[in-house]
Amino acid sequence: MKLGSKRYRTDLEGRGTGLCACFMGMAFFLRCAYYFGFTRTEEVGALELIFMLVLPMALEGAFMVLLKGVRMDAPGLYGILAVGGCLLLIFQCFLYESILRMVVEILIYLVCGGLMLGVSAGYLSKELAMTAFFTTAAVRFLMILKPYILSLRLVALLPEAAGLCVVLGLGCLAWGFQLQKKKA
Repeated sequence: MKLGSKRYRTDLEGRGTGLCACFMGMAFFLRCAYYFGFTRTEEVGALELIFMLVLPMALEGAFMVLLKGVRMDAPGLYGILAVGGCLLLIFQCFLYESILRMVVEILIYLVCGGLMLGVSAGYLSKELAMTAFFTTAAVRFLMILKPYILSLRLVALLPEAAGLCVVLGLGCLAWGFQLQKKKA
């Protein structure tokens, strides 16, 4: 059964999947460093631990294992995991103090998740998802530039940087999809 007009495969030897695993590994490390090195986990709420530590680290670990350990060529599975990543980023938006930033990022992640699902199903071009994720990463970087980087709040920057790495990793995942050659 043919889902869409395009049929993608995951280029496991390409730069895109390698960078995706690298960015997911950096996000994994930054979360570990923040929650186990700079916070007292007994003082953090259960929901924050679930949605900011446990689920994101499980997702990032799944990307690293599937891309570099198992080396699984399954764009549909990666698309579903990418949607899960976007949903986790949406849940993390509720911790922001700015209502405007929260609403904008929720809409952006809904669009990015939908695009990635469309790409993995073969309905959309991978360039569309790449553009959406890399633009989102640039906007997210600009949003954290003043309150965290220029103010030198480097410890508070760690979870934001982990989220930025996830967005960059998902953009690289879209880059790692290659069109399947048609059989003659």
